[in-house]
Amino acid sequence: MLGVSILLGAAEALQFRLQAQAAEEIPFQFLAILPYLLTVIALVSIVRRSVQPAALTHPYINERH
Repeated sequence: MLGVSILLGAAEALQFRLQAQAAEEIPFQFLAILPYLLTVIALVSIVRRSVQPAALTHPYINERH
């Protein structure tokens, strides 16, 4: 998650730099969504690589009663 936070900050800085350099070529709305789009893509890739717990699909049975 720390990496995703750093990616968000870097993308924010990149957005401002691109807005300053490409003032008329790219609408600023597209540049404004760039950090959030990169963050969502990074989070989706992390979730896809994660492994679910083995007992997730088994019902819990309380054996004390």
